[in-house]
Amino acid sequence: MVTTTVLLLAASLSAAEMLDRSIAYHDSDGRFATSAIAIELSESRPDGGIRKTSIVIDNGRGRFEMRRVVDRGREVYIRVDGDDVKASLGGSTTFSEEAAAQYRLTPEQAKRTRNYYIYTLWAPDEAPRSRHAARSQAP
Repeated sequence: MVTTTVLLLAASLSAAEMLDRSIAYHDSDGRFATSAIAIELSESRPDGGIRKTSIVIDNGRGRFEMRRVVDRGREVYIRVDGDDVKASLGGSTTFSEEAAAQYRLTPEQAKRTRNYYIYTLWAPDEAPRSRHAARSQAP
């Protein structure tokens, strides 16, 4: 019964109304778009191991950084600063195509990783509010 009520409520909202409500709930004072956020993750893996990841999202500067410990202490590092992408594996910026694919070090994969974490933390803010406002006024 509750599911039906929730589904009916969601179905009665337009996409713009749902986005407005999401922003109002998750970022009522609008800080995500200009804040720097640091996150430390300990992710359990299927093999029983723990993957440690440090992420900094600085939306005010348009910068994303991720450090992840892999393969017995070797560090994967990516930084996306606007369109500029830097990556390293074990401290080296030179690595094979296979390593780049395995650790997602290509510019496209680094941007995809950035987008994943930004969307996971706060999807509505990826759509600029001015674009959102134009959509919500459309018929």
